[in-house]
Amino acid sequence: KDINLPESLEVIGAGAFRNCLSYNPPALPKILREIHPSAFRFCDSLSEITLPDAVNKIAVSAFAGCSNLQEVEFAAIKQVDNHAFSGCLKLNKIPIQNIENRIGIAAFKGCISLEKLCFSNTIAMIDSAAFRGCSSIKELDITSSSITFIGGAAFRDNSALEKVVLSPSVKLLKKSAFRGCVALETVDIKSEHMEIGKNVFMDCGRLFDFNFSPNCRMQIDKSAFINCPVELKLEFLIQNEAVKNLVSTKADLSDKSLDM
Repeated sequence: KDINLPESLEVIGAGAFRNCLSYNPPALPKILREIHPSAFRFCDSLSEITLPDAVNKIAVSAFAGCSNLQEVEFAAIKQVDNHAFSGCLKLNKIPIQNIENRIGIAAFKGCISLEKLCFSNTIAMIDSAAFRGCSSIKELDITSSSITFIGGAAFRDNSALEKVVLSPSVKLLKKSAFRGCVALETVDIKSEHMEIGKNVFMDCGRLFDFNFSPNCRMQIDKSAFINCPVELKLEFLIQNEAVKNLVSTKADLSDKSLDM
C-alpha cells in the first residue's frame, strides 16, 4: 500500500504489482523505460497514472482489469500491446492520439466509459477486438489517420456507435469489424478500393446510409450486411449499370443489397 518506487528505477518487471488490490503508486520514476506484461494488472485501487517520456510501449495486459483506472497520461507511445487496458471499466481519459504505430488485440476491449477516439496521422493498425464492447463511443472518425485496415471485431458490439467515417487509407475491414453495432446509422468510405469481409456489418439493424466514392472499387463478402436494412437496396444497385462495374463480390450477391 505504501511502496515507494526509487527514482533510479528503469524497469518494472512482469507481474510486479499484479493483484495488488490496494496499491496506487504516487508517481512513476522519471527515468523509467519499460513496463513489462501484467505489471499493474488487477490493481483495483489504481485510479490515474502518468507514464514517463522514456516509456515507448505499453506491454501486454500491463493495466488490464484495473477496474477503477480513469485517467492515463503519456506524451508519445509507439504501440499499445494486446489487452493492455482490457477491462478498465472506468477509463475515460487517455491520449489515444499520441499512439504512433499500433493498437493491439483487445487493447481497450470492454472499456465501457471510453467516449471519444482521436487517432494520430501515423497510426497504421487497429488490431482485432481493439475496442470491442466500448459501449459509450458514439462516433468514429479516422479521416486524418494512416490506418490501412481495421481488424476483426475491432468495434464489435459498440452499442452506442452511430457514425463511422473511414480515411482514404483504409482498404480492408476484417471479419465482424462492426458487427452488432445496433445504433450504427451511417458509414462513409473515402478510399478508392475497399474489401469488406465476413459479417462486418452483421446485425447493424439501423444502417440505412452507406456512402462511398463514385470511383471506389469494392469487394464485398456475401455475409457482410446480414440483418441490415442496407441489404434492401442491393438488388437495385447490382442491376444499375452505373454501379455494377464498381462493385464486385466474393459470392453471388444478386439477391443482396447496399445503400448509396
